[in-house]
Formats: sequence, structure tokens, C-alpha cells
Amino acid sequence: MILPDSSARTSVLGRIGVTSRSSFEEYSPLSEIAALILAADRGIDLPEATALQTVRGRSLLASALERVRAWPVDRIVVVLGADEELVGSRHDMGDCTVIVDPEWEEGTASPLRAGLDHLLRQGGVTGAVVIDVGQLASDAETVGRLLDVADEQPSWAVVTKYRYKWDAPYLIGIDIWPQLLGREGDSQLDKILLAHPDWVQELRLDEGRPPRVSTREELLILNRS
Repeated sequence: MILPDSSARTSVLGRIGVTSRSSFEEYSPLSEIAALILAADRGIDLPEATALQTVRGRSLLASALERVRAWPVDRIVVVLGADEELVGSRHDMGDCTVIVDPEWEEGTASPLRAGLDHLLRQGGVTGAVVIDVGQLASDAETVGRLLDVADEQPSWAVVTKYRYKWDAPYLIGIDIWPQLLGREGDSQLDKILLAHPDWVQELRLDEGRPPRVSTREELLILNRS
């Protein structure tokens, strides 16, 4: 497992999208893409890490890994935090890079920082498809469509819009990673992107948002369905 270098909050020389917000002529297609699974939190009132919670007999992280392994991406990065040793011991992540975020209790911004920081220092990746382990969706077809939107409509990010609401998966280009590395606390990715609509293109789906697990009640409802 890898601990992030918290001092690496630097700007990026590589570019994925555009040279300015008003000019898309120099847009370059995505090259190497990483899947980034944020699995560091403990939800709101869950007894253990969200990653360890089970829905229909499978842990949320096991389900997320199965889906992500089918994505059209080049590498998989998993960010752990709460109960990281237990989570690591219960899951086969030999084909993934596992990052441990020691600051996970700070809020939602910290695991995202840890994952993007690792990708920046490793180099080669120009885009990250980001999901939260508590979301029960994000199949390979959806991710493929996100990448198609990025190829067809140059932008710094592509978000999935379920009817009227944004949610994961999010495709985040390297150009805006430095902006995200500067966030702290509970800076949710969808709210950051909503504040910068000029960064974003949408993949619109005619279906409701997939369920999420962050509370005991949500977990009980899903296991009863």
C-alpha cells in the first residue's frame, strides 16, 4: 500500500483537454485513463468502513471492483482510509494500486486528493474516472459512453446526469486536478463541478440516480429489496 505525499500540491504540465476555456481547437483525445475508487470513508453512522458493508451478500468494495475491472481503463487505483488493514485483508486487489489516505477523516476532499496526487506523481495518466465505493452502479457501458463524450465534446470533465441530478461516474481531466488538490473538508466533487459549468460536458441518462450507501437505514433498505 502507498501513502500519499501530502506535499505534492503542484501545477501540472501535461494537458488533456483544451489550452483555454474559449478555444477547443487544440483539444487532444484522452490517452491513458485510470479508474479511481474512493473507498476511504465510514459513512454517517456505519460501524465499519463503507467498503466493508454488504449488500445481497457482497461487500460494496467487492462489487465495485467487479464492475471497474470491466471498464475500458488502463489502471485501477483504490483509496482506502477507515479500517484500511481490514479492508485490504478481505479483498483481492492484486491488479490495483492501493493508496492509504491517513487524512480520510477530514472529509470527502481528502481521498480524492490522495488519489489524484498519486496519479500526478506516477505520470502518464491524463484522465481519471472517479466513483465512490458506496454507489451501486457505474457499469462498463456507462464509462465507455463517458469516454465517447470526451472524444466528441472537448471539455475538462464529463459528468453523468441521471435525469435531473449529477452523480458518479465522473471523468476528470488532468487540467483541473490542481484545482481539486487544493480542496479541503467535505468538498463534494459534484458541487465543485456545478460551480464551474464551463469545465463540464454531460452524459445524460434517462434513468434515476443509482442507490448509495452512507447510512445504516440505506443499507437496510437495499438488503430488503
